[in-house]
Amino acid sequence: MALAMALAMALAMAMALAMALALVINMFNGDKVYIIDETPTIIKSIRDNIAKGYILNGDFTLTPTFIVQG
Repeated sequence: MALAMALAMALAMAMALAMALALVINMFNGDKVYIIDETPTIIKSIRDNIAKGYILNGDFTLTPTFIVQG
């Protein structure tokens, strides 16, 4: 139980750090960083109501993503 609690706390701290970085970072590798649903996101292309881009992770890696507006 103590290990699970420690892991949950570490995950919460990592997420808080990522959010703090997102509040400071406006640009990454020349791309504008937007906050979408509290997630730092880079949008590369938009077609109709679908955008293709990347999530900027706390360790400055990028994860491909799609954003759909309903």
